[in-house]
Amino acid sequence: MNSRIRNKQSQRTGAMAEKLCEIALRQAGYRLVEKVEAPRTKTGIYLRTCSGDFRAVGDEGRSILVECKWRDQQHLTPCCFADHQRKSLIEHHQAGGVSIIAHVTPRGCRLIYWPEALEILTPASDRIAAGREEDHG
Repeated sequence: MNSRIRNKQSQRTGAMAEKLCEIALRQAGYRLVEKVEAPRTKTGIYLRTCSGDFRAVGDEGRSILVECKWRDQQHLTPCCFADHQRKSLIEHHQAGGVSIIAHVTPRGCRLIYWPEALEILTPASDRIAAGREEDHG
């Protein structure tokens, strides 16, 4: 299969995952759910990174930042995230916001909250060094 066809399929899958994520966020009671769009050139090249895929407002006006990931497998790993995505979610949480990972699979969308989300974002070697996990190797 050529790369152009794969890219189109990937775009359709991504759009479907984002729609499922948006529905899950609204069902969870979040308001003002908005897709974050990074600016692109006419040829589709991103001009900059953005902090997440969705922004919303939670209880008492609390800021919500969501990174949406479509994966066929049941588990996300740190390698599923770019450095800027990881950094944005962590900084947003540290600033008092709610950072969420929306894991979309063929079975549906699961919203993952802190501290479980941090465990997904942090490589095992970093968790071992911080004393949060035993080294079983």
